[in-house]
Amino acid sequence: MKRAARRRVVVVRPGEPGRAREDALAIEEPLEIRVDGLPFSVTMRTPGHDLELAAGFLVSEGIVAARRELPVLEPVGVEGNVVAATIDGPGAVLARQRRRALYVSSSCGICGTASIEAVTTLSAHAVAPPAMRVRRAVLAGLPDRLREEQRLFGATGGVHAAGLFSPDGDAITVREDVGRHNAVDKVIGRALLVDRLPLADTLLQVGPRSSPP
Repeated sequence: MKRAARRRVVVVRPGEPGRAREDALAIEEPLEIRVDGLPFSVTMRTPGHDLELAAGFLVSEGIVAARRELPVLEPVGVEGNVVAATIDGPGAVLARQRRRALYVSSSCGICGTASIEAVTTLSAHAVAPPAMRVRRAVLAGLPDRLREEQRLFGATGGVHAAGLFSPDGDAITVREDVGRHNAVDKVIGRALLVDRLPLADTLLQVGPRSSPP
């Protein structure tokens, strides 16, 4: 699945004439998520790791808490822009109540919610007290460690990233997307699919789309 495309662009700099050249641009396409046969949400995302994105989105929405509650998660059709999920748990009722009326843009993770009350999602996992200890050097080095894993950003300069790291700073999962919340959901979805939730013993680092001047 393509995540970037080559396009002709015009580079404009102060005091210089425009210069045409080819550039790599990050792709953004819609992904429809269906729950128990019904449309649940449409989100704009960078293609790739779509099952993880759907799974993480359902966790973030409070629909799914554990791998066993998601017995079916599969792509639908040949276009690759639809994922179907079956919920086996209390979240099935909540999913029917929280179906998005609109699409979710890559810049907004709460767009399309039907009410202010729906914006506040209760986590299925209790917030654990801080138990792990992390060295300052590890924390300070996480942005650079994340950047080392950002291959799509290196090619396009146009995507966000989220990375899950061990307390020692080892990369566990890194995902990229035009939407930062999508990148986070992909990381969470990966953790769900390998039955690793909750993530109390890990660090989450998110990165900017572009570096400061």
